[in-house]
Amino acid sequence: MKNYYYISTGDLNGFYTLKHRFDEIVYVRSEGYESTGAVEAALVERDHFIKNLSTEKDQALVSATAWLDEHRVEHGLRRIDIDWDLDEIQRRNAADLQAERDREAERILTTDWNILPFGKYVGEDLLNLINTDLGYVKFVAGWDSGDGKHCAAIAKQLLAPIIEQEESQAKVETEKYINAFGRDWLEAARNNDGFLGSVASGLLNNRVPSPRAIGVIIEIKAKYAGRFGSKKYVAEAERISALIN
Repeated sequence: MKNYYYISTGDLNGFYTLKHRFDEIVYVRSEGYESTGAVEAALVERDHFIKNLSTEKDQALVSATAWLDEHRVEHGLRRIDIDWDLDEIQRRNAADLQAERDREAERILTTDWNILPFGKYVGEDLLNLINTDLGYVKFVAGWDSGDGKHCAAIAKQLLAPIIEQEESQAKVETEKYINAFGRDWLEAARNNDGFLGSVASGLLNNRVPSPRAIGVIIEIKAKYAGRFGSKKYVAEAERISALIN
């Protein structure tokens, strides 16, 4: 299987670049997947851009070597000898470049991105996973590079109605606390540094705090009515608790 680092350039961008080419096994739906749920492995060649190096050949080689040394890449995986001129690379046939783009676009279009190509649940279908590990699907929705971003787009579509429902429930819950503490008081409290400001800001942004956090905020709010343990303090604490529970 391919696995090596080499020097090339971006698409006519005038820079030598360091890239990593390797083969990766991905999983796609087999024929008859709808009835059997079977997936099969396919070998895909990856060609990942790492960094721009330089417009100068010698400096590009120095920068590439420094990066590979820093990341402790084995010498057997390095193919960074520059035996071409930058001008020669830039004269690559535009049709070849377009063909590469077309092949990549076709691969993206024909791959079933419901099937996770890597990670904890490699080969699993997001449609099933959303019912068994919702938290992981939310994690996938945050993938933002490589093939992961295509899976993320599917995950976001699946999560949209769930997140909408969660946000609606959170709004109902936080409104209860906002009414108990008073919106004006929370608006003022959110300007405080530290714990009080954090919890107040969270409530005003429909984030439900932990029961322990609510208990602390009740004590803080009650102290605005009177000293700790006084009748006014107790009355205010009981008033807020009654509205929350």
